[in-house]
Amino acid sequence: MTVLTALGPEVSTMISRFEATTGVSLDKIDRLVLSWLDEEQGQGTAPTVVVHLKEALDRGDRSGLLGDPDAEETENGSVFQVGDYSTLIPEQAGVLVFGSSEPIHAILEWGGKPPLLRRTMSQLQKQSDGDRHVNILMAPSFLFTTLFRDGNSFYFGAATKVREPLQWLLGEGLEAILVSFHFDSVFYVEARMSAGLTLDKRELITQMRDRMNEIPDKIENYIVNINPSKHWRALAFRFPSMIRFLHEQTRIQVEGQTPVLNIVLPLEAGPNILIASELSLASSPGAGNVGESPTATTVPQTIEELLKSSMSVDIPQQDLNLAIADIVTDVRSSITGLPFEFDIKIDGNDLMDEGITRNQAIRDFVMENQPLEEILTGIVMKANPVTTVQSPTEKDQKLVWLITDDPLKAGNKIILLTTRKAAETKQYTLPAVFVE
Repeated sequence: MTVLTALGPEVSTMISRFEATTGVSLDKIDRLVLSWLDEEQGQGTAPTVVVHLKEALDRGDRSGLLGDPDAEETENGSVFQVGDYSTLIPEQAGVLVFGSSEPIHAILEWGGKPPLLRRTMSQLQKQSDGDRHVNILMAPSFLFTTLFRDGNSFYFGAATKVREPLQWLLGEGLEAILVSFHFDSVFYVEARMSAGLTLDKRELITQMRDRMNEIPDKIENYIVNINPSKHWRALAFRFPSMIRFLHEQTRIQVEGQTPVLNIVLPLEAGPNILIASELSLASSPGAGNVGESPTATTVPQTIEELLKSSMSVDIPQQDLNLAIADIVTDVRSSITGLPFEFDIKIDGNDLMDEGITRNQAIRDFVMENQPLEEILTGIVMKANPVTTVQSPTEKDQKLVWLITDDPLKAGNKIILLTTRKAAETKQYTLPAVFVE
């Protein structure tokens, strides 16, 4: 979890969106496989996600987990729509597949068979270790021509901020690379590379070693240019030294016919390097104040204080779960230094009992500079299945929010969207706004 946090708020947002949309939380997942196809094959930069659940569930239970979505019947099988995802529920117990419509239909046409890999990628795949926490198999050309191509923008800015350093580091002629990460007693990184017949393997190793040796100085110059804010200045000034230490712990050699890079670091080094990299990437030369608020504010110390903080929302039309995910993202990104983990969860089972879905539509909802607690009340009233309700105290206001214990972290509090009936049954304490 520390590693995911170190990757920054954007990754946390993507995870929250996925959990909110599908109802499948990370704690239910044993293994997650993400795949991207070349754009010419129709997928572009949107991944297809294969979820292997910890608990093997039959087809009906998996459908229930997703909120029993309606099925689109095709000549090759059924496709479900879950939020923004087209979804497959294979016969294989405990597996779910999410993605955009075109690749999901293609999977059905292929009969569930994986697409063919390039020869060099297939060779590296055979060398992968399923016990590693993360394996990334990719063709560098895909990164440069599709994912990080000109015109693509990310939360850190233009794609060139990533593409140009990667092109410089990897050089030309590299056809495939397998990068593995393991977080155990140490932080271990391994990269296996294939250059086909276009580049001598010893030359590849020499180029990689020389370029890695230059990275600390390049980072040092970049840090000077961005003038990091006081919130992470100490970490920024240590970043070049971290990379020098990483380089000292790096070994590059040829094993058989495969160039292999290995890095072994203390366990805590991994998150530190990741968060320094993420903050550097999210900063721009001359910015000078990334992460700083324009005015000094008091950071809420409790979730009750946070609910009094003002914010604005403008929702022309959006599903309930996505609107909540956006609010979580806005709070996390706009209020730094919270002494607790802020989150809003939706109890899908409680909602289903009252005929309410996670993707209940919210339309034309605007509130400016209002306390978060009032915004949440307004949202649950908008999403309430009984549209004649005038006051949140009415019994027909079935959808409510409340504060409760975080089931995943002892001592932490979260906001829960549930129903008035479930709150009474489970003896939750409702906020005063819902009580006559």
